[in-house]
Amino acid sequence: MEKKGEELKKSEEALKNYREEEKLVSLDDATSELINRMAETQAELEQSVVELDANLERKKSLEAQLEERKRSLSSDVTISATPLLSELQTQYSKLAAEKVTYETLLSQDRVNPSEYRLQLESINNRMKALKKRLQGEAQKIAATNMIQDPLLVAQNLTVEILNTETQIKGLRAKISALQDVVNSYDYQLSKLPNQALELARLMRQQQVDQETYLLMTQKLEETRISLAGQKENIKILDKAIVPLFPIKPKKKMNLMLGALIGLGLGIGLTFLLEYFDNSIKDPEELERLGLPILATIPEISPSQLVKKVKRRGGNTEVMSDAETIATRLIAHYDPKSPISEAYRTFRTNIQFKNKQSKNIVALVTSSAPKEGKSTTVANLAITMAQLGSRTILVDTDLRRPVIHSIFNARKEMGVTNYLMGKVGLEDIVKPTFVDNLSIITSGPLPPNPSELLG
Repeated sequence: MEKKGEELKKSEEALKNYREEEKLVSLDDATSELINRMAETQAELEQSVVELDANLERKKSLEAQLEERKRSLSSDVTISATPLLSELQTQYSKLAAEKVTYETLLSQDRVNPSEYRLQLESINNRMKALKKRLQGEAQKIAATNMIQDPLLVAQNLTVEILNTETQIKGLRAKISALQDVVNSYDYQLSKLPNQALELARLMRQQQVDQETYLLMTQKLEETRISLAGQKENIKILDKAIVPLFPIKPKKKMNLMLGALIGLGLGIGLTFLLEYFDNSIKDPEELERLGLPILATIPEISPSQLVKKVKRRGGNTEVMSDAETIATRLIAHYDPKSPISEAYRTFRTNIQFKNKQSKNIVALVTSSAPKEGKSTTVANLAITMAQLGSRTILVDTDLRRPVIHSIFNARKEMGVTNYLMGKVGLEDIVKPTFVDNLSIITSGPLPPNPSELLG
């Protein structure tokens, strides 16, 4: 209603402005009469479109209600129109279109309108008779569709759906006929001069908006009267009260639930990680696996070790990186520490395992880098040398060699040179600052160590 009222105001303002600009007050009587008829027809057309949309929505709602009712009744029924119903609906649509035609002719012929009035009366009577037959046929279809509904709700919905379909077909025929009439009026108006044509267009739009607004106002009042006449079946059980606290969100409960869920997820994740963690945490795990343990080496702290060496007046001048080398050579720089004792235990167990052999050859390796191979083999070699045994430490790591940096030696001449046959064994043996200990460095790194070893 408000939107249509605004459109009416705009069309009235546009008509007023055009008349003032062009100094035109009105059109001739014939043109004015044509505009009036066209405005009435256009308003009726728009009202029919509104009614069609309303009936389409009503049919959609009724079908949804029927579907819900059928589910509650456990019934599988489809609405199918009979040939007779379809034929009656077609006849009704044709009569609706004929009615529009005769109403238009009646409005145009002011001399002898009696003939058209008789035709309209005949059409109205035939439409009433057809409507009764359509309603009867719809009830028959609903009754024979085998819908077992004690309250007859499904049958009534079926009748309403079929009646609404009849209204929809009639409105579509009426809209088509009204549109043809409007098009004929447009054709007649198009023959007017430009100024008169524009004035006629504005007058027509203003009258169409006015007629539509009046029709909508009338329908609104009719609806209000209809609603006022209905018996009120709603009563107030209890008045609404403004709550002192918000119903949602429940912060305390949410916090408690969040804490419990977080705790549960944390514990669950911990157990899951522990379940999939296959790393070795303590010697007991190795013992359970039945593997022999030669020694257990504690964790080494570089900073604490260097402090101990300096307090005891140890020599750190030979170190290029004091903390790194001291950490790796703990058996030399801090021989009385528990870690050095662990390496000596390691040495003793190896000797015990190989007591029948005069010369001991030990290979130290692991599955991944930075797992302590170089530190272990360096300290093991130192503990061997400390017994007075001549010891040679060979760096065969041809990818990331570090033995030369631990003992502050050059790596240019080493294992790779010997394997390629360029030097002899005595050329690659290098003495160290540890008595009885010599090293053989890796030498220049080859692009593919496996081919060199092969």
